[in-house]
Amino acid sequence: MIDPQQIWSSPNLPTLPSVAVKLLEISNSVDSDIQDVVELIRQDPAISAQILKASNSSFFGFRSQVTSLRRAVSLLGTTVVSSLSLSFTLHDGTLRNGPLSTEFERYWMQSAIQAVTAETLSQQESHGISSEFFSLGLLLDLGRLAMLHTIPDEYLPVLQQQAAEQRRLCDVEQELLGFDHVTVGVELMERWNLPATLIEAARHQHITLESLKNLEPSASEFAIHTAALSSATAEYFCGPNKGIALEWLRELTSQCLGWQSSRLDSFLEIIRERVDQVGDLFSINTSEISDPCELITEANLQLAQLTLREHVASTQAEAHRDIVLQENESLRAQTLHDATTGAYNRRFFDETLNNEINRCRRNAEAVGIAFIDIDHFKHLNDTYGHQFGDVVLQCVTETLKRTLRNADTVARFGGDELVVLINQPSEKGLMRVAERLKDAVALAKIQFGNMAVNVTVSIGTTYTVPGRGERDVASNLVNAADKAMYESKKKGRNQVSHHPLLSEADRQFARDVQQRRFSRWLVQHNDFDVNTMARVLLKTENTWQAIGTISANLQLLTTEQIDETLRVHYESDERFGEVALRLGYLTENELQFLLAIQQEQPVSVQATLVDVGLLDEEPATALLKEYMQQLSRAQSILK
Repeated sequence: MIDPQQIWSSPNLPTLPSVAVKLLEISNSVDSDIQDVVELIRQDPAISAQILKASNSSFFGFRSQVTSLRRAVSLLGTTVVSSLSLSFTLHDGTLRNGPLSTEFERYWMQSAIQAVTAETLSQQESHGISSEFFSLGLLLDLGRLAMLHTIPDEYLPVLQQQAAEQRRLCDVEQELLGFDHVTVGVELMERWNLPATLIEAARHQHITLESLKNLEPSASEFAIHTAALSSATAEYFCGPNKGIALEWLRELTSQCLGWQSSRLDSFLEIIRERVDQVGDLFSINTSEISDPCELITEANLQLAQLTLREHVASTQAEAHRDIVLQENESLRAQTLHDATTGAYNRRFFDETLNNEINRCRRNAEAVGIAFIDIDHFKHLNDTYGHQFGDVVLQCVTETLKRTLRNADTVARFGGDELVVLINQPSEKGLMRVAERLKDAVALAKIQFGNMAVNVTVSIGTTYTVPGRGERDVASNLVNAADKAMYESKKKGRNQVSHHPLLSEADRQFARDVQQRRFSRWLVQHNDFDVNTMARVLLKTENTWQAIGTISANLQLLTTEQIDETLRVHYESDERFGEVALRLGYLTENELQFLLAIQQEQPVSVQATLVDVGLLDEEPATALLKEYMQQLSRAQSILK
């Protein structure tokens, strides 16, 4: 335990320069105007330069370059300018080297995420001025910054213990120090005369759900909800307790905002995309933050581990801890894999399929599965014995794994049935994969003692693009693939049958999107053959972008059209592209091109062609320009 007075009496306590103090006073005054802010900022050349840099950053996304301080203040608003100036001042005082440098980096990373979360939430919920919520998130955790500066020797062990034990930071702070960063932060905010709403939100940022429900209605209610959600989102993205943070986010958004889990998933993807942009403002490296799918997988695994840890602690004595942990690690592996075949088990497949469906629902991508049944398996068991049946299952599974890509998932569904989740399939691609699997099994000879036995499989395939409001997608996929597999049985076995869940019109639309890809265009124009392009695509990295972002970059939609489309999109179960099409903002051809670019970025394919030595820079650029000219309203990208 230490005396908190050490913090307030420390010469290292963060202090505000006169410019920052006056900016806070001006931002709280109803009589101030933009010129007052401009004149004040000009007194500090460093802050002036940083404000200009911020106004030209990708985070704020102004279309033309901002060259004057007055225009920067006018576009950003006095509230954002004040909070950015304060944060730049505090950030410049951060230690760049030494044992605490990582903790300072994490503090600013979490503050940036909190700022993006708070602003985005206020925009989506149409509540308040988004710039004020940006400031709320950015300054939410000032107490941590103060403790890092003033009591580093005592505070670093707290942070290390929290990471090791995966507990709430406030709990560890109270246990080891006798107070927490929230108390310190609120005191510091009051000394700096920050807005009362911000202080109240910071005070309640780690409030329990029950306490949130019992809060008296007030003007600060949404700000408190925003602070709690922003804090949990930052913990989810870069803290050690991702599982607990995700569980809290699900409960908070469901109870306080009425969100479904799919809405939360979409929200977190938007935050991840914007984090890279705000990271540039403070020179923060955001590359170590995982993508949304990896984050959810890591969080769910952590929740399972925490549950297992609690069970172990309650049932085993400390003297047997090492033995128990080894047993549980083995048990965890068993819970993911089938003991006979080594493939993933049904439980793992169901969870993975649902995760993939959620991802495809958000990204408007296809999900496809192949259902596989070993022909005459009962006869093989009766003729050669169950031990041989196990050998058949093992050999067929290994053959499937060798034939598939690492990104595809093989699982034992039950009995002699196996199922494969195909990663990012096209309809033709899914059927080709199924044919390869069938042929690979038929060619394999299964050794059992002195015998070499051939077996065959019957396969059923299906695929769909999950709708935003569509339910029971997983069971519908499994049932359709199972039905197709039985058709293969009826047709004589050793066959592949296909039962898509999409309408013929939707299937044709999907095929048209595939044909509009840059790689398909190159093949159609006889620049490269299919096999060459397939190898190029394996080496091409694509960064997923929302259709709205792509259409804005191509100037296919105005800002007003994007805002209206987003409003309808959030209020309905329609996708962004479907809304834009229905409202007449996009034609069907334009939407197909946008989806093709979303699935396969032409610039990335062009870069790979040059990197692998198939084309020089100039002809590769000429081909890309010719391809993009097919978009009648997209000439701006060629400039």
